[in-house]
Amino acid sequence: MIDNATRLRRLRNILQALDELDLDRTDLRGAVETLKRRAALALKEVRLPPGNPVNLAEARKRAYLAHRRKGKATEDRVLPILRELRAAGFNTYAALASELNKRGVRPPAAKNWSPSTVFTIEKRRGE
Repeated sequence: MIDNATRLRRLRNILQALDELDLDRTDLRGAVETLKRRAALALKEVRLPPGNPVNLAEARKRAYLAHRRKGKATEDRVLPILRELRAAGFNTYAALASELNKRGVRPPAAKNWSPSTVFTIEKRRGE
């Protein structure tokens, strides 16, 4: 695998070759086409890291807001069920988590509810 420094060096060499190109040559079209192919191959090999490298602060803000929307949606969906279970006599977080799993209520990320997830949801809203 070629590293980014090598890719950039290749692109610089292509730019230098374009600057040194003799415009009076008879085979100018062939030279330009060759340089175009070399540039396309060099650019094709450049791989940018995932995410938004231009504006990292904006990307972080959007990710945070998306995460909060998902958390709020989960809270809105689960809190009425938790209130109902509390009224029915489920007093521990482990009992609440177990009952949510039995009822088939989907947790936000994991396969099953854990007592700490129930605790977090209730405490976030001040229940």
